[in-house]
Amino acid sequence: MNHDTDPIRTPSVVAQQIPCFQGYRETLHRRESDRRVRDKLCDLLVASKRIVDRHLARQVDQGILNCLAAGERLKSRIDQLLQTIQSNCDAPFFDSRECSDRLLSEIDAIESSLIMTSISIGEIATALPKHDTSSLETIGRLNDAVNDLTQLFAERSQRIQSVAI
Repeated sequence: MNHDTDPIRTPSVVAQQIPCFQGYRETLHRRESDRRVRDKLCDLLVASKRIVDRHLARQVDQGILNCLAAGERLKSRIDQLLQTIQSNCDAPFFDSRECSDRLLSEIDAIESSLIMTSISIGEIATALPKHDTSSLETIGRLNDAVNDLTQLFAERSQRIQSVAI
């Protein structure tokens, strides 16, 4: 085997962010890889939700109530997304013998976007405590990012469900 002619494989964002991620190429690793992606997404979202919750509590303590309703709606949407991520299982994909390289690349790209969007949500949430006054604009940005994440996860599920057994 000539190592000079082998293509250099750059690890995907998912592989960089999730320890022991094996990918979906081999059927044997699909369930574990899926679980790791879901766990990572949930960990990132739960951490962001905690930051939002602490920020809202601090604002209430200071008597700033103008963004409380928007913040509570955001937390509710995050809870709904967490439930979707945790309960969504795409069994035909796990049992399928073969998947095209194109489909695997599409799933990898979507999952990379999912991870990056989740990280972005965390970064936006981290900026919340810096605001002592109304945080409506930042909560709006978080809401938009959660919408994006919800759409990406739905797209991922749709791609995975398209795999024939």
